[in-house]
Amino acid sequence: MPGSRRHKSDHKHRHSSSSSDESYICSTEHKKQEPPKPESKPEKKELEHLEHKINENTKKDKKMEKKVENQIKTLYQRIKQNEKKDNEFKLKYETIVKRLRKEKCLMVNGSDAYATFYSKCEQTIVPSGSAKFEKHKNVLNIDLSHCKTNIKIERSGVYVINLTAQFNQPAQVALFVNGNPELSTVTSTTSLNTIVINQLLQLKRCDEISFNNYLSSEPITTYVPNIGLIPDSKNLVLTLWRIAPTPDKCCLPPKPNKEAWCYFSPCSDSSSETSSDSTDYTSDSKC
Repeated sequence: MPGSRRHKSDHKHRHSSSSSDESYICSTEHKKQEPPKPESKPEKKELEHLEHKINENTKKDKKMEKKVENQIKTLYQRIKQNEKKDNEFKLKYETIVKRLRKEKCLMVNGSDAYATFYSKCEQTIVPSGSAKFEKHKNVLNIDLSHCKTNIKIERSGVYVINLTAQFNQPAQVALFVNGNPELSTVTSTTSLNTIVINQLLQLKRCDEISFNNYLSSEPITTYVPNIGLIPDSKNLVLTLWRIAPTPDKCCLPPKPNKEAWCYFSPCSDSSSETSSDSTDYTSDSKC
């Protein structure tokens, strides 16, 4: 019968298809379960060679790291040594500067006495009389008396003195020290009735300086110019400053059985601190 034949052919076709699927699955499983192929000998040699190179490079890197560490340590030690040397040099320099500053006679810190005194007003100076200084500026260790005529010195030493003055008539003037004329400063007016004195004077502590009309026949009057826009200008200016100690104080006091460099050693006493038997070269005598 035709129906039964078709049924049989379908059954055969299904059976063949299922058998083919089973064979495909078995073949894939068989492929998966196959063991890996063994590596060839040249590939093994290459791997071993690469591993050997890597090990050598790592050893070289470690050696280089150790060398760099040693170099860094040596440099650090050198830096420390240089710092110690610098600190020692600084200590020596500081001790030297301290010793020098304690010596007042050396004047390491600069001038310790200076002043400027001036006058703007008109004033008349009688023969042997003193000029008045109304104002002052930049004063250190120099004093002006209450009468404003005498200038008192508070530090012994050599002073530079600059004085300028303008008068209405010819005159002769001089600087007085302790009421006595300093003959090296006697000056007469120029054709313009002006006076300029530039002088070096050795002065002692408590000396008094004044600017006097010296041996003029008549009183002299200071000139008040009215030329510029500013109505009052200075007609009398006196500037003085200490530039050096007195000659007998220029040398350091001697120390028995010691060299001069001992003054700057950190262990020794300062040169200004002398013994009770020796004289004090740095301090001025009292007035």
